[in-house]
Amino acid sequence: MEVGSVMQRNLVTASGGASIADIAKIINERGVGSVLIVDEGRVAGIITERDVIACVAEGLDLDSVKAKDRETHDIVYVTPKTDLEEAARIMVRRGVRHLPVVDGDQLVGIVSMRDLTRWSVAELATDVGELPHIELAHKVLSLSHGHS
Repeated sequence: MEVGSVMQRNLVTASGGASIADIAKIINERGVGSVLIVDEGRVAGIITERDVIACVAEGLDLDSVKAKDRETHDIVYVTPKTDLEEAARIMVRRGVRHLPVVDGDQLVGIVSMRDLTRWSVAELATDVGELPHIELAHKVLSLSHGHS
């Protein structure tokens, strides 16, 4: 199975000038775990729930701190053709929960550990699943829980 089959296509983005308070509102209202920060039409970074929590824990003024000052710049990308197990391995190895998905130079989606887990659980729960899919689902769940 490939990332393209489970990725989210409705991307949630904001500009680098958005405040962390704005980002927190977007995360809450849209029910997502991350917001891609876009600058001049390209992904400049990503802000996750953990980044927002870190700002709160540091006692920062969320209305004053800008996304561009807290975003993660070292983003790892995958393609729609990336194998789900490889995506899970990348997440575990890099300690991230979200991977933007690109096709050439075009941003086409995002895949999260939640997406991989949801797929894995659904695959294991169905009694009509094909054996290779069930084995992959088990591997992805094992990786997502740190049992590689």
